[in-house]
Amino acid sequence: MLTNEYLDELERLCEAANDILDFDYEAQGYACMPLLKSHRDMLQCGIDIIPALVAEVRRLSEWPPIETAPNMEDCLIYSNREIFSAYKNKQGQWIAPDPHGVGQCFILNMPTHWRPLPDPPKNANE
Repeated sequence: MLTNEYLDELERLCEAANDILDFDYEAQGYACMPLLKSHRDMLQCGIDIIPALVAEVRRLSEWPPIETAPNMEDCLIYSNREIFSAYKNKQGQWIAPDPHGVGQCFILNMPTHWRPLPDPPKNANE
């Protein structure tokens, strides 16, 4: 799982790659072969895409406050140190499937946070 530490390190690596591209080796007196164009292109590609990917992963890992949850739409909710799949009805009550498969039940402890349900697995019906 990508933790904040991993994401922070990705951002630092991106900054380092940018520094490599910006460094003027000849002006600094280094007698080394400059980066090949293909290497420069690969570094630039990483610099261009990594910040957006990190931002999206951070966004997807957040749990917004429950006040921002949609009505009548299944989502994941966090309530009393548990996570449920539930939806908020028109009266503002949170309803989840009964764990025994016999209907639905009300969530009595007010949830504090929510997240959208993830997409189902690809080829799940095969």
